[in-house]
Amino acid sequence: MDVDVDDSDSEHDSSGSSGSPDSDKHSTDSDSSSSSSSSSDTDGEKSSEHGEASDTFGQVGLFELGLGGISRMANAQRFRPLLSTLNDAVDETQQLVALQELAELLSMATEESLIGVDIGDFARVLINLGGGPSGDLAGLVAGNANVMLLACRCLSNLLEALPLSGSTLLRHGAVDMLCGRLLDIEYIDVAEQALSVLARISRDFAARVCEAGGLSACLMFLDFFASSTQHTALTCAVNCARAISSDQFAQAADAVPVLERTMFYSDPKTVELSCAALLHLVTAFRSSPERTERLVSADLLQRIVTSFRSGDSMHHDEASVALLRLLVVVATASRERAAQLLGMAIIPTVCDILSAQCVDPHVAFGAVDEARNTRQYRQRSAVRVPEPAWEALRLVLALLPRLPITSESLGHMEVFVCQGNGNGDDDALSDDCCLRLHA
Repeated sequence: MDVDVDDSDSEHDSSGSSGSPDSDKHSTDSDSSSSSSSSSDTDGEKSSEHGEASDTFGQVGLFELGLGGISRMANAQRFRPLLSTLNDAVDETQQLVALQELAELLSMATEESLIGVDIGDFARVLINLGGGPSGDLAGLVAGNANVMLLACRCLSNLLEALPLSGSTLLRHGAVDMLCGRLLDIEYIDVAEQALSVLARISRDFAARVCEAGGLSACLMFLDFFASSTQHTALTCAVNCARAISSDQFAQAADAVPVLERTMFYSDPKTVELSCAALLHLVTAFRSSPERTERLVSADLLQRIVTSFRSGDSMHHDEASVALLRLLVVVATASRERAAQLLGMAIIPTVCDILSAQCVDPHVAFGAVDEARNTRQYRQRSAVRVPEPAWEALRLVLALLPRLPITSESLGHMEVFVCQGNGNGDDDALSDDCCLRLHA
């Protein structure tokens, strides 16, 4: 019996000793399971947080989109009653009230505030109202002076608030309507407002304005406008002159007499714009000597040379530079006009211009040689050549007789002039020659 008891005890001890690794294993598994469960809980929390964040951002995006849609709807709701009033008005009073409110809204509008507004419908109505009784009213009441004035003012405010709307106005015939208001002036206020809109459109669509006769329209009744409005008309003329085509010579010929008159006014801004417009017109047709001679007569050349002699144009640098460039273009395009300039004693005038630009004005012309030795003259000669002096040198080159076109003369010309750039362009050739003469 003792032996049995001992065996049982030994079996119990062996079973207990053999069970301890299992218990350690179970404890390890429980620990690992607990850690994995904790990590899964952490991952779950992170994913839930990420989901909440994405939901938050999605809600913000949807909220912003909702606000954009609401703002577009609000903009459309603010402008739609005005459009319906303008379309369905039965008397001028309703039109005037709607136009005044529309002009105030557009004066404070921005590109964002006009999102959702149909610009084309408003452009059609405003252009028809601005055209007056002669326009295609399509059920609209025939506009009086106030209706036409407010319609043109709305167009001006629309262009200021939304510059890209110019193409929409063109598509609905705004340029034709504005030119009609300028060619057939009934009310001076309406003409001034129409001119302002036309000048604004000519910044980006000068060719279309010129095709519709805008150059002649803005200059036809120039003397009836105030000085500020004349500046606007001449600015429109400059824009059109830049984009005029070869088949629009009649407009250029009609504009030249007006520019000849205004380029000698006492107002510096008027003189500057007139000279710039005439320069662009002559430059556009410089390939034809006949057209150049028709645009710039001998009498006009004499007046220009006389203005340089009297010093009138020298008081305005921009005007004097434009006139000198005009003489360069004319002398280059027409040898007859170049010979007439030489007969008008243009060379002493050019010497006076160079002396006035490169020598101290307080030094007499007889003391030029002494002035060249002064420190001030050397300092002024070291800086960049003034633009009037540069154009005067180009005029000298334009007046020089042309070389005969032979292989020998071309070889000499290539060595002397074209070695630096070799592009054969007339302007670059003149500029390179000026650089060599100045050196």
